[in-house]
Amino acid sequence: MNMGPIFKTLEFFWPPVGLLCQESHLFKSDHEKREEEFEKIKTEYFKKLISQKIYCQHFLSEVDKIEQGGLKRKETLESKAYSILGSIEISAILLIFISTAVFASDWKLPKGVLISIVIVFGLAIIHLLTSVYYATKVIMVGEYFIQSSESVDEWIENEPSKLEYLVAQKYANSKMNQPIMISKSNFLTVAQKLFIRSVMFLSIGTLLIFVYSLIW
Repeated sequence: MNMGPIFKTLEFFWPPVGLLCQESHLFKSDHEKREEEFEKIKTEYFKKLISQKIYCQHFLSEVDKIEQGGLKRKETLESKAYSILGSIEISAILLIFISTAVFASDWKLPKGVLISIVIVFGLAIIHLLTSVYYATKVIMVGEYFIQSSESVDEWIENEPSKLEYLVAQKYANSKMNQPIMISKSNFLTVAQKLFIRSVMFLSIGTLLIFVYSLIW
């Protein structure tokens, strides 16, 4: 049975469905296993550079670009996540203000109207809270590999193939970070979609209140 169309339909109505296949071990990973994987990638690539006698100066320039690009992308994604959280805070305050104004007032709205407003605002709250969850995951999730003092010590000690070792280190960093970056990007996309929908529900609820206030 082809589940593709079903998942796409479900994802249209509830974006987090698209993350069901996300590899959870990237976020709840065993530090030692991640370190072992890093060392394996680094060692294999180092041996490849040595055995093939590859000119590493060019490779160092390329892996530097990849590493710096990854850091910039990480900063951009997390900055956008913080922006979403700030916007959510404003939306939440607005939602509380409107809800308080409606339910604390002496308007004699019909029961059906009140129920419709509660449902719309309830959907807005659900989407806001879920958006907060995924925006927070963008910031918190993932063990990011970067050059450290230990990396420099290993590089200095690795005579006479310092350049090859440095390239292998940076390559392994980028390789380990790639799945994390993809996941951060996916989480941000979902957080954005949920936030936009929450604003839509909030706008619909506000419009309903405005219309009904004119009628009643």
